[in-house]
Amino acid sequence: MTFIQTVSDDAAEGLVKSAYDASREMYGHVYETTRMLSPWPEALVVEARRYQVLMLNESELSRAQKEMIATAVSAKNRCVYCYTHHMASMINAGIEASLAQAIRDDYTTAAIDSKHRAMVEFATMERPDRASQDHVDTLRKRGWSDRQILEIVMIAALFEDYNARVNLLGLELEDTSDD
Repeated sequence: MTFIQTVSDDAAEGLVKSAYDASREMYGHVYETTRMLSPWPEALVVEARRYQVLMLNESELSRAQKEMIATAVSAKNRCVYCYTHHMASMINAGIEASLAQAIRDDYTTAAIDSKHRAMVEFATMERPDRASQDHVDTLRKRGWSDRQILEIVMIAALFEDYNARVNLLGLELEDTSDD
């Protein structure tokens, strides 16, 4: 549920129906982040594609690394909806549950190596306007390629955006227990 009116399953048609059907096929249900965009079908299509490219498609970051970023950024932004879903996805991607929870709760005390700590620290930077060449050089020194650094930035930005949207529209966790 959200603060705005969304398109119900039985009222869905066109782009919205296609998005709902694709979500059901892929996940077994329609996530509220999909429903939230239903009043603007063209934006729904763009955001679904953006998520597919950045989070689901094969790339130079592993799914677990992507989920670490999603979870840490969402925790920084106090986005319960997103950090709950992405912590579960991090576990599904092979991260031990206690480590996933530690990354969510406070990555600075989590038992992650210096390479991944640098990745999460960069992605959760409080003031991105103060990023510098030194920050990028630190990532390179830890073994990240320029392509991977770009992916880190794009995924961090995706979740800054998603978290704002979810929090500003009051999105609540959906009950998927019947799915």
